[in-house]
Amino acid sequence: MAPAWPREPISAQRLRDAEVAQAQATLKRELVRVYAQSCGACKPRQ
Repeated sequence: MAPAWPREPISAQRLRDAEVAQAQATLKRELVRVYAQSCGACKPRQ
């Protein structure tokens, strides 16, 4: 993981990239979870 944000102001672009990456990771986890739940009916595997 990246180190904690420094105290100096960081560029808005870097901050935006970090926010986008975090949002994408969260969305991907959510999609995988929903897909696993919906596929539990067709593929009984737990």
